[in-house]
Amino acid sequence: MLANSAQTSDIIEDIAQRKAKYEKLYREKQTVIRADPAQAEQLSSKFFMMKCLGQTSFDDPKCRLAILGRFESDTEIVPASFEDNLKIHEAAHAILTYIVSAQISEQPVAIQQRIITRALELKCVFATPKSS
Repeated sequence: MLANSAQTSDIIEDIAQRKAKYEKLYREKQTVIRADPAQAEQLSSKFFMMKCLGQTSFDDPKCRLAILGRFESDTEIVPASFEDNLKIHEAAHAILTYIVSAQISEQPVAIQQRIITRALELKCVFATPKSS
């Protein structure tokens, strides 16, 4: 159970911020990847393990922290190639999978709704401007 409303608000804000951040990054890289589906297909097997790791149950806290740390590091690289963009895309997807399947789903329904509402508000803040 959550200790108090300040702690609850902090949890809501933290999860919503992370969800909005990684959704934005995922969408940005998805645009790059869709521009070259053949190359994405060719490299997809290289990132199969990353997808599997992102979908694990994360039962072991040490394993969970190590995997999430690796994914977060992967999202921080400056892409110099299509492969780098794909790596960032897959890492962001794995983190989002964890946020939704573990962090949000373990909260009471009322808190889940507040997280999603806040994440939608932040989506506007984090929105990528459309080019004219």
